[in-house]
Amino acid sequence: MKKRLAIVVDNELDNDVRVLKEINMVKEHEFEIHVLCFGFKGENQQKHSFPVHRLNIKRKLKNILYFFNLITPFYEWLWTRHVSRVLSKYDFDAIHVHDLYMSKAVYRSKQRLNKNIPLILDLHENYPYAYQLYSWVNKFPNSIFTRPKKWIKLESHYLGYADRIIVLSNTFKNKLLEKYVFLEASKIFVLPNIIDPSSLSGDRTLKRTDDRITFLYFGGIALRRGVIDVIQAFEALQDVRKDIRLLLLGPVDKADREVFFDALDKLNDEVVTYKSWIPAHELDQYMAIADVGLSPIHVNPQHESGLANKIFQYMYGGLPLLVSNCQPQREMIEMHDIGYVFHDQSSLKEGILFFLTNMKQREEMGKRAYSVVREKYLSRNFEEKLVEFIESTIELKN
Repeated sequence: MKKRLAIVVDNELDNDVRVLKEINMVKEHEFEIHVLCFGFKGENQQKHSFPVHRLNIKRKLKNILYFFNLITPFYEWLWTRHVSRVLSKYDFDAIHVHDLYMSKAVYRSKQRLNKNIPLILDLHENYPYAYQLYSWVNKFPNSIFTRPKKWIKLESHYLGYADRIIVLSNTFKNKLLEKYVFLEASKIFVLPNIIDPSSLSGDRTLKRTDDRITFLYFGGIALRRGVIDVIQAFEALQDVRKDIRLLLLGPVDKADREVFFDALDKLNDEVVTYKSWIPAHELDQYMAIADVGLSPIHVNPQHESGLANKIFQYMYGGLPLLVSNCQPQREMIEMHDIGYVFHDQSSLKEGILFFLTNMKQREEMGKRAYSVVREKYLSRNFEEKLVEFIESTIELKN
């Protein structure tokens, strides 16, 4: 008989890359998957091969309730009610809940129904610190309601609701173990933001328009992600090097739009190309016309919680990496010799020049990156271990 697994996602499932990837990793292993997620009214909702229990709500109302989450319990109540409704209809063997702040609502749902269902908490990020980095959290008078530092105090309580925990990196796992004596290493599973090749189209129809060395950044754009630093480095080099191009793909945080576009205006048109959005499966095409992958994120506890998706995507695209010295990505690059690590604006420019003047090393690093990700960091490399971790959690029910 298949084991029944509930997956709780504070999001619309169709846009959550990590959750969809994990579902694909376990759904063929004798699990009956049920997903509990948001369904935003007026927006398309995809059909899936497993039951999806959507909490239908207007996106604006959801954002308002989330905004006041720390001073009113309405957001938590909303999820507790939805989870309780589904748990009352089915007998689940385990619940896999995503994001720290969701663990309490799920735990309370179990208590309300007096159900002994083991709970796995999946930490996509170092949430207490990530929360503080959101521009809208710190802006006055928002900060009166959002209380930016409160999640640091709440973290231990929300971790305590879980029977098992999934994190992005050994770095994050070790920091949690150092911080909280009640956590056990054997109950924490490390699952990086590995890549599922099926998420990429494999279509490589885009063609280069010239021979410039192209540096690619893919993902959300904000001050904390270091993209402005890269633009400034290109500004300093654009008059002395005519062989460089910067390709930026991703939406800009609303709070940082002005500073981003002001910086962008200082680059010559032939130096930079910006697209605010592409479907993730089209990234393959853009990696095919790029030479170097960029991850210039600023060093902070959130960014050091694990490697971003883009690192593994660049590697799968055969790109060498130019990255900041956040510990997880620095360790990856140095361990496998697949890129250049910078620590300040000066060494960022040196890194750009390194790739411009060392074509052979650039190509060799890209080949190594592809080999490493194929051998160690595809979803299939972690599939069995994830299944074993979930099954060991289910045993707690007995």
